[in-house]
Amino acid sequence: MSISNSNRSQSDSLFDLIRKFFKNKTIRHLYPERKQVWPASALLAGGLLLTLTVSLLLKSNVEQNAKKEFNFACTELRNKISARLHAHAQMLRSAATFFTYSDGITRNEWRNYYASQKIEQNLPGVQGFGYSVIVPPDQLARHEKEIQSEGFPQYSVRPAGKREIYAPVIYLEPFSGRNLRALGYDVFSEPVRRKAMETARDSDIAALTGKIMLVQETNANIQTGTIMYVPVYKKGMPLETIEERRRAIKGWVSNPNRMNDLIAGIIGSYEINGIKHIHLKIFDDSSYNPNTLLYDGSELPDDHSISPLLFSLKIPVPFNSRQWYLLLTQHKSEAAGLDYGKVWLAAAGGTSISVLSICSLSVAN
Repeated sequence: MSISNSNRSQSDSLFDLIRKFFKNKTIRHLYPERKQVWPASALLAGGLLLTLTVSLLLKSNVEQNAKKEFNFACTELRNKISARLHAHAQMLRSAATFFTYSDGITRNEWRNYYASQKIEQNLPGVQGFGYSVIVPPDQLARHEKEIQSEGFPQYSVRPAGKREIYAPVIYLEPFSGRNLRALGYDVFSEPVRRKAMETARDSDIAALTGKIMLVQETNANIQTGTIMYVPVYKKGMPLETIEERRRAIKGWVSNPNRMNDLIAGIIGSYEINGIKHIHLKIFDDSSYNPNTLLYDGSELPDDHSISPLLFSLKIPVPFNSRQWYLLLTQHKSEAAGLDYGKVWLAAAGGTSISVLSICSLSVAN
């Protein structure tokens, strides 16, 4: 964390003021004899030194308070993001249980379940909640015919090609808009998704993917995406070991998210950029490499683009087997909490008192 320091320049200003004092014609007029100048100089220097000390203490206090506010805001934001991820995981756990202990869930039943959870109200910014089922290669043709008979005559598992297993998306709510593009996509065919799905399956946890591009994306308003997966196991099968969990796997419930929409839903009325001008970036790797950038908050206003950096903080957000890495920065602005009003008042008041003191001394002499 860094902050600009002007202590040295302020000290230099003090010495410049004292040098000018010696050369000032008014002062020489008030103190024609050199021996009279020195007491006045000492009085002025002492007063200005005291003023500088008090001003620097006040300045330090203002900056420390601003730093505390920045740290508090960053911690609050980290907690909001962490809480949301765990809320998504809990919702997926509930959905996985729904699939596990039901003999067969229809599309309408999944739609009604989703509506009953009021997800859009409770978890704003969510792209959707879906279900991907495992389809062995020898059952692929029958699977496609079953979905086609449900009113989707063009349905097919994609991408095409022979694979050991398929895990196409068959349910995704809300089933409208962008989400229609995901129907039939074999999420297990893509390496980043498959890695998270295998982690979820083997460890029986909610697992996040790395940075991906959702199949829901179009050519407009493109955003980076992530997906959270929770495994759905067959009812009654043992799950004590990895091998048992692999044999019992039935499918995955998932929560795809477009990062800009998700973070906007999490921050909500917090208005991180509007209140404190804190700029948030989220990375998928501790290297904070631009290639792993998941989210980049709104650009700073033009008048802040050249403002000096006040604070920066890096905070990890752990979530099961994965972590997100937050980079938060704050630039100098009126909204940053740096109110130097008391500092300038102390400096002006102390300087005035010092000058009036030597004037009073000259009258007394």
